[in-house]
Amino acid sequence: MKLARHTLASFVTVAFAALLGPTACNDSMPRDDDPLADSGTTAPPTTTPDSGTTAPPATPPDAAPPSVPPVSPPPEPDAGPPPTRSCAGLGPAACLANVACVPTFDDACCPSCRPSAGCADCTNPTYEACVPLTASRCPMGSSMACGITPPWGCGPAAPTCEDSHVVDVDSCDRAGCVPGYPSGEGEPPIDAAVCVPITADSCTAACRLDPGPCPDGTLPEGDGSCYTGRCIPRFVCG
Repeated sequence: MKLARHTLASFVTVAFAALLGPTACNDSMPRDDDPLADSGTTAPPTTTPDSGTTAPPATPPDAAPPSVPPVSPPPEPDAGPPPTRSCAGLGPAACLANVACVPTFDDACCPSCRPSAGCADCTNPTYEACVPLTASRCPMGSSMACGITPPWGCGPAAPTCEDSHVVDVDSCDRAGCVPGYPSGEGEPPIDAAVCVPITADSCTAACRLDPGPCPDGTLPEGDGSCYTGRCIPRFVCG
């Protein structure tokens, strides 16, 4: 009797499984036709039911941050050209403006740089050349340069010209002093000239003031900021 009951229970179980079919057994297992079952790919972004927005896919933990291009530093302001170290060919004003150079003068009435010219009974110191400080007759020089190197030129500084007198259109009787003419045209009026010192700023003016005309062979004199109202020999700025 117990065997009959066991047989009847087995029969009922088999009949119930046959009635449900294969679906009940396969729902909990992956299907062969599922494209994501074994491919290893990441599922596409999902849509949030409440907001309707699409959530972005997660960033892999080892992803590098976006690169930021380097910022170039601002350009350095233009410092201008470096001061020249060549003394040859500089006029007296430019020579005084160069700390490595010294102006030299020679007496045109009895020149030491051209002794064959002979001597005359006069004094007329004229600008000779611009030489390196190391070759000048200054205390720190080698005394190789001919002519006169005034002590103020070794500084450099400006000569004192109050007691100097005009010799000709280009020179006074003291080295480093030149005639200063009033503004005008035509021949330089020697009788109206006064002796003025040559300085490093004699040819420099930063203002826009019209200096007015100058006599022949002369240029407007500057003082570093503007014009003085006088005119000086052109060689000073040569």
